[in-house]
Amino acid sequence: MKESRNIVEDYQKKIQGIRAAEEGEKETEEQREKRLGHALNNFKQSDIWKNYQERKKQGLSREEIKQKYGMREGEIALVERYERVIEEYGRKKEKSQVSP
Repeated sequence: MKESRNIVEDYQKKIQGIRAAEEGEKETEEQREKRLGHALNNFKQSDIWKNYQERKKQGLSREEIKQKYGMREGEIALVERYERVIEEYGRKKEKSQVSP
């Protein structure tokens, strides 16, 4: 009974989030940062990320990774895009910690 209540509450929260987005409610900067941080952490745990990073540490080029390990162009592009976001996010975090 308690589990079904939690499931219902989770769906209600999701529905509220969808409604808020549909109604044009703005998320706060803090909410956005939390959501972004969570997404980045989840992606860093994916096999695509781990495999690409491991191959990159081995000194393989983008094309070598793609050919030798069967990664598709879209997968590599996704990892590279996340790398850029992570770098920018890290710089932004450092900057906000330094600034009063």
